[in-house]
This record gives sequence, structure tokens and C-alpha cells, in this order.
Amino acid sequence: MDEKLGFNHFKALIKNNSPKKQISVYLEDTTLERINKVAQIFTAIGNSNFTRNELIQEAVKKFISEADVYLKDTHGAGIDTLSEEMKIERKAKNPAL
Repeated sequence: MDEKLGFNHFKALIKNNSPKKQISVYLEDTTLERINKVAQIFTAIGNSNFTRNELIQEAVKKFISEADVYLKDTHGAGIDTLSEEMKIERKAKNPAL
């Protein structure tokens, strides 16, 4: 059942030991309830603890990845390139930056 749902693949995607920083996020009650349910289901079918934090981290990574693709498709450059270009433009407008 794990393989059918891609559980091991999903779990491997979010299991890394890279340094992390803590942030605070406000979520609607219904969103948090659904996150809790997904974490409980994945924990039950995977026979290992699956946390809300892991789900949220993966969702943010996926959003950033999709945003990068969108920007490349619609603006011809990804997040990093556009971010650098925006810094250069801001500095040109305000050399004190």
C-alpha cells in the first residue's frame, strides 16, 4: 500500500537534515484540521511518525518549485534571476541601498 500511494518517495523528499529556521504561520482552523488528518493517515499507513511540520515543509517546497516554473514560463527567468534583477533595479533607483 505504501508504494501505491508513493509514501516512501514522499517521506524521502522531506527527510533531510539541512539546517532550518523557525517561523510562525497563522492557518485557518479548517486547514490545520486537514493537515492533522493527513499527518495521522500518513503515520498510520507508513508505520512511522509523520508530522504536520513535514507536510508544511513539503507544501512550501512544492509551491516555490511551481512558482519558479511559472516565472520561467511567463517572465523568462526564475526566482533567483528575477530577485537579482530586482535588487539591481532598486539599487539603481536608490543608490543608498
